[in-house]
Formats: sequence, C-alpha cells, structure tokens
Amino acid sequence: MIEDRIDGAYIPSSLPEELAGLHPRTHTILSLYDMLRFYAESYLSSLRIIESATRLIKSGMFLTKKDAKDIVAALAELEHECGQLNLTISLAHIKRIRKHTRDLSDRAKDMTDEDLTRKELKSIYSELEQLFVELQNRVIDELGTQYIFSIPSTRKAYFEDQQFAQSVVDRYQGAVDEMLEAGKCFALERYTACVFHLMRTTEAGLNSLGAFVLPDEFSETEPIPASWNKILGKINQLLKKPPTDWPQGKHELLSEISAHMHAVNKAWRNDTMHLKSVYTSEMALEIFNATKGLMRYLAEHLTQ
Repeated sequence: MIEDRIDGAYIPSSLPEELAGLHPRTHTILSLYDMLRFYAESYLSSLRIIESATRLIKSGMFLTKKDAKDIVAALAELEHECGQLNLTISLAHIKRIRKHTRDLSDRAKDMTDEDLTRKELKSIYSELEQLFVELQNRVIDELGTQYIFSIPSTRKAYFEDQQFAQSVVDRYQGAVDEMLEAGKCFALERYTACVFHLMRTTEAGLNSLGAFVLPDEFSETEPIPASWNKILGKINQLLKKPPTDWPQGKHELLSEISAHMHAVNKAWRNDTMHLKSVYTSEMALEIFNATKGLMRYLAEHLTQ
C-alpha cells in the first residue's frame, strides 16, 4: 500500500464486518462507537492515502502504478462517503480531481516516457499536490459543519419506538403521529413540546369517553380543559349516584377510568390540560406514564 512508503501506521480502508452496510441516513440514530469506528476507518483511511501521495510528491519520489491504483480507490471510497453525508463541496472537488487525472492520462498517451519525464512530470505532480491538499482541507472543513445530537441510551427507545400500547395505536389511529412525536420530543429533551403532544393524544381518548358518558351533551369542539372537567365531573356524579338500570360492570368501568383520570390530574399537578410555560423531565415523564395508562384502559375497555 502507498502508506507503507511513508512513516506511520497503516489504517485499513475496509469497514469492520459488523458495520458493513452501515451508513448514516436522515433521522437515524448511531451510537458513539458506531460513529467513531465508521468515520475513523472510512474517512481517515482514504484521507491517509491522499496525504501519503502528497508527501511522496513533495519529497520528489515518483508514484508507481500501485500508488496510482491506491489513489483511485481512495478517491472512489471518499466520494462515496462524502455522498452519504452530502458534503457537496468535497464531492465537487473529488470529481474535479478525477477529471483532471483523466485529462493528464490522455495527454500522456501521446508522449514518450522521456518527453513525459522531462517536460510534464514536474508540472503534473505539482498540480496533483495542490489538488490533494485542497481536498483534505475541504473534507475536514465540511465534516466540521456536520453536527450530531447525542441521545442517552435510556432515551433511545423514546425516539425510535412507539411508546403507547398496540391497542391504543389500533383504536386511536388518528392520534398515532401525536404519540410518536411525544416520544421523540421526550428523547430530545423538549419536555414542554412532549406534554403538548400528550395533550393532543389524550384528546382522542376524551372524544370517545365524552361520547360514552355524555352522549347528548358532549361536543368535540369544546376546549380540552372544559371537556376534561365536564367528563370527570359526570363520571364522579354517576359513581356517587349510579342509575338503577346500570348494566353490569359499568360501575367498575367508570371507577377504573376515574382512577386513571385522577392519576393524570396528579401528574399535571391538578392543572390538567393547561400548558405551563416550562415542564421538567420528571414532570413530562410522569404525565407520559399517566397518559399511557389512561389511553390503554380506554382503548381496551371502552365500548366503541
């Protein structure tokens, strides 16, 4: 390899087997370990070859056919990796280098080895050196503009997975996006936004619950806080003075729903569905868990 002709350790250009095929995509989580191994081995190995070629040229040594093959492979790999991260400036420069080397190759075909050595070699090497140095700088500069938001391992599932039970997802499909966004916002430490999406999720459950306990009075256009208080008040009234013709199990059903709603009330600090200016991690998590419990019970026990 070309690195063997320059002082320094060789960095293999192939990815480790367990990371084969792993490339960053939009909205994908990679661990710090993945990032270090993937980028160090992919980018640095290619840049190392380019840097070695530059140092060879500066030292006055000739590039062998094997060196040229290594450089072509490094450029191809670097072009692929830059494309994965959309490093457009570096990509444009790599394409410029590849075109330049093709042009040089065409010029060399019409010359004898002696003519090439005497008239063109110094100029060719000088041009390549400048292009290689600029490429290294561009890649490093562009990589410096890419930022990674670190998510603790304890929050990874909130970002990637649905946190509500499948029964809730199946019953309240119109609120699935709100459920997912609540999880993502919690993972990204946007706790007030998380609570907002939980409120929107709860609204779907309230609509079905309102139609159940207040079939002639409930309106989905009513503000959520008013709906919540009206429904909870009606449930408490029914539990205190149940109708004589209640179907079997309805008292138990409403009693459980009331317990879940009071748990949500407690999580909201008895200010249910009134967004505060700021929510902490603890407050958001408490509301999240209480909301999941309420929505699951409604989805699995409330008659559609």
